[in-house]
Amino acid sequence: MKKLRISACLAVLLLLTGCWDIKDLQTINYITSVGLDYKDGKFIIYAQMLDFTSIAKQESGKVGQPPQQWVGKGTGETINLAINDLYSTMQQKTLWSHITSIVVSRAYLEQETTRMTDTFFRFRDIRYTPWVYGTHDSIEQLFSAPGFFNLTTLSTILNEPMENYEQSSFILPIKYVEFISEAREPDKTILLPSISLNKEQWKKNEKNERKIIINGVFAIQNQSLKGWFGRESLNGSRWMETETIRSPLSIKENGKINTVISMGKPDIDIKFQNSKDQPRFSITININGNIIESIDSLSESELVEKAQKQIEKEVRSTYEAGLKKNADLYSLKHVLYRKHHFTWKQLRAKDQILLSQDSLQNIYVNVKLTHSGMLRTTPTDMPPEN
Repeated sequence: MKKLRISACLAVLLLLTGCWDIKDLQTINYITSVGLDYKDGKFIIYAQMLDFTSIAKQESGKVGQPPQQWVGKGTGETINLAINDLYSTMQQKTLWSHITSIVVSRAYLEQETTRMTDTFFRFRDIRYTPWVYGTHDSIEQLFSAPGFFNLTTLSTILNEPMENYEQSSFILPIKYVEFISEAREPDKTILLPSISLNKEQWKKNEKNERKIIINGVFAIQNQSLKGWFGRESLNGSRWMETETIRSPLSIKENGKINTVISMGKPDIDIKFQNSKDQPRFSITININGNIIESIDSLSESELVEKAQKQIEKEVRSTYEAGLKKNADLYSLKHVLYRKHHFTWKQLRAKDQILLSQDSLQNIYVNVKLTHSGMLRTTPTDMPPEN
């Protein structure tokens, strides 16, 4: 009986799992950012890796030396073959599940965007949470740009764009899952944020230091690149984005800035107007604002009127900038597809969904000033003295 019990225990022990295949952190390469480029008929992939000891010091608040960052490069006739070319010098096992950002060059976007979505969609290691950007700059230099105080790129706009966007909302960052979803929507225009290196705005010990900036967007519609638009062309797009948290609006008087209002939380309604020849649209924007700077006091009604006219002007200006490159920056065609599908289908069959300046008929803007800081808008608004 005793031998039977011992035999049973030994049999159970054989069924227990062990840690024979466990890997230590230092024996695995973790990719944190991926770059995609296209040149001379071949695809190029860039992979960034960070030193985990630098990240540990960053979390403890003790960063004395610049972070150690590695950038690798692989080439191939397809993205997958480029990745396999990168494996040839990886030295250790590589994991792609910790990627926090994907950067694609303009040359790559001019080829096709479907290849990226197809390859990464089939690659099970890559999650759908990384931020996605386009760029004209060198991806190698972007991946080597440091954060402040010797912090790694994990503490930059490349990997934490929302920290910056919440303070100054201009171009909304987009995640990979949103990019995939919108890329498959008919006539939906993706405004892919474009990043670049600013080499002049900041200095470290009197020497210029590179910092990442979102300098515009790549407009992509129906898997095709429509063009690149710089920040100066996109003033109106922030008022057409419901995710805008706070963005400054400058009010001018006699050619000079008089007041600055922080605007945010726009509520947008786009309506289609029936027309015999071409589609017509009207836009209604309800938005709140706070006065953050005022040189010469104006009445509240004057400020509201000027703010409404300025927003209307910027929205129309951005729309017309898109028309010059045949880009539907506000996705008006997609609104027609969503809300008036039968009409969209008829016009699409005849290839008659053409946008012009007249396609955007009216822009109605309603501004509500929630507060003016510690001061009233005009001295006459002050309560009478006792």
